[in-house]
Order: sequence, then C-alpha cells, then structure tokens
Amino acid sequence: MSEQDTAPTPSQVIDFLKQNEGFFLDHSEALNHIKLPSEQDGAVSLIEYQLRALRSENTELKKEMVSILTHAKENQTLLDDCASLVVSLIQCPKLPDFVKTLEEQLVKEFHIDHATLVLTAEHFKAPKSKVRLDALETLQNTIGQHFFASSPLCGPIREQHKTYLFGENTQPQSAALIGLEHQSQKLGILALASNDPDKFRSDMGTLFLSFLARVINQMLQRWAHDK
Repeated sequence: MSEQDTAPTPSQVIDFLKQNEGFFLDHSEALNHIKLPSEQDGAVSLIEYQLRALRSENTELKKEMVSILTHAKENQTLLDDCASLVVSLIQCPKLPDFVKTLEEQLVKEFHIDHATLVLTAEHFKAPKSKVRLDALETLQNTIGQHFFASSPLCGPIREQHKTYLFGENTQPQSAALIGLEHQSQKLGILALASNDPDKFRSDMGTLFLSFLARVINQMLQRWAHDK
C-alpha cells in the first residue's frame, strides 16, 4: 500500500483538529510546516492570516447588520403609515369620503404618483362623480379575471391598464394591481402606480399590499350590498 493511499483526507484532518483543539499547543513545531497564501511582501503568518479572515468576516457582519437595521426602520415607517391610514378610513362616514381619503393618503403617505379605486356597480351605489363605479364584466374584460384570484401583481404597467385606470395624460411606469374580494363578492380593484419604473417590481414582496387589501375588503362591507 502506497503512502498516498494511507494519507488522511482533508475532511479527516479537519475532523481530527475539531476533536483535538489543543493539538497545536502540544505540537507547536507542526505550525512550521503549514503553508499559507503569500503576498508580494512575503509570506503571511498564521496569526496575521487569521486576523485578516476575522476582519473580513466582521466587515460582512457589519454590512448585514446595517441592512437589517435599515429594513427594520423602513418596516416601522411603513407600519406607522399603515396604522395612520386605517385610522383615517375608520372615521369616514360615507363611501365617497372613504374613496377620497384612501386615494389621497396612499399618494401622500406612501410616496406614489397615482392611486385609483374602481368598485363594481353590482355591489355599490354612489354618485359616479365622486366614486369610480364600473360593471364587473367591463372590469374583468379590461383588467382580467385573474386579478381576483391571485395575490397583488406588481411590475411594468400595460398601456390599456394605464389608460383605463389613470387616464391618457398620465405616465406611470410601474404599478401594483390589487383585486378586492370578500366572501366571493368581487368588490373592485385598487391600483397603485408610480412614475418610477422600479417602485413596483415583479419580484417585490406583497405582504403590505395583501394586508391593505384585507383592510379595504372589510371596511367596504359598510356600503356593499348583494347583487
């Protein structure tokens, strides 16, 4: 049997050192045979190599911590804005007030350019000058039936959706379309849009948007009626 056949594998060496943490304390001469990466200014000592590795790891941990704290701050701001919106909506006595408050506060507090709530005429009655009402069939033919069966959809906005939801004189580049449905009642659609193409991306999380949909679905029951 050759020496190569009897030599321990790297994994065996690692396992041995893990189980014998004091090995190099008892056999310090073995450190003389350890080969480490070299730089232009000469060989790197074991201690220096370990320090550099720790510094690099510490830098990565700091970056992760900053990212976590940044997202936590953003989430707290989002939560505060959402709570403020809910409180304002609860205080609305009539459907036109509810729609006006929802659209205006979404634009103001959540830094978007457009917010439109379209309700189905089969379930709501209100002055069309104050509330956007449309037949469910028209809404489904224009926007699509799948919006009621899926989670909020985000991404670049189609031309036909842009014109129908926000008008011809607007230039939104990205949008979030949220189907509103409560106990099989298709109530309408909430459309949010931004002139920034990266504001609503197809890969973004929709937890807040889904929560917003549940809140609106429940609050609209004050004015909704069966077909």
